[in-house]
Amino acid sequence: MWHERALLAPCTLILSYIIDIIPSNCLCLPALITLFQYTARSSTWDGAIRRMHRALLDNHIRGIKHNIPFLLNVLAHPDFVRGKFDLNFIENNPGLLDTVLV
Repeated sequence: MWHERALLAPCTLILSYIIDIIPSNCLCLPALITLFQYTARSSTWDGAIRRMHRALLDNHIRGIKHNIPFLLNVLAHPDFVRGKFDLNFIENNPGLLDTVLV
């Protein structure tokens, strides 16, 4: 059964992405920020990263801002792929932020 296999997966990767619902040029309402989460499970860390990468690429968001390009940068970073990261990962790798909210 699928839920038993999912519970046995030793590598789980959870990423959140942000969507700005109301355009910034709208002066009547504050921007509504919505948070979505994806969970990718696999028997290996590399497998979890591949599944998360695929899930983010399969998400087609048009006309509103989001941070998926940033998350793709994180997933592609060599230190992240090797599992060599800590709470200061983004601060120590400012190049990850060199993406524009799409």
